[in-house]
Amino acid sequence: MTEQGFTLLAMGYTGSRAMEFKERYIAEFHRMREQLNEPKTQLEILQASIAQLVEQERRLSEVENRMTMTEKKLDNTAELIALHPVEWRRKVTDILNKIVQVRGGYAEAYREVRNESYQMLEERAACNLSIRLTNRKRKMSLEGAAKSKVDKTNRLDVIADDARLTEIYLACVKEMAIRYQVSSDETIKNPK
Repeated sequence: MTEQGFTLLAMGYTGSRAMEFKERYIAEFHRMREQLNEPKTQLEILQASIAQLVEQERRLSEVENRMTMTEKKLDNTAELIALHPVEWRRKVTDILNKIVQVRGGYAEAYREVRNESYQMLEERAACNLSIRLTNRKRKMSLEGAAKSKVDKTNRLDVIADDARLTEIYLACVKEMAIRYQVSSDETIKNPK
């Protein structure tokens, strides 16, 4: 409450004790004004200035740290958004490996992360990758492809065959990278 607001409130009181209250109120505010206007020693002024500078430096450091973190997140998001269908398989593998590292790096995590990405794709694209993979392998066999080549065919090959699936899959992997706060700029080797 400001002094003017308190004055307005105090002056509204009436009655036998109101005058006593008003006099005490005026005396107390007068004493506070004198106390604030008392000259301080140079050392006290210097200490107060230094304390203000230290507090400003601390706040500035906090702001700079927040800005750095925000810039890193923005850069990471920009890198993920720029993830282009060219060489996408290697980049997707790198990102999924980083997610595995974030989740603890254990062997089953790689399979879980891969399956999570495929499940997201199937839900968004309303497709079944297992059926598509089986159909692709059958078609390759009928076309006379070598058995080793047919056996090596995987879900990524199925995704790569369909541009729409590729775009949806990239969006799913980008979303996972943002959720797990990983970037696409460093390469982590495949877990064994």
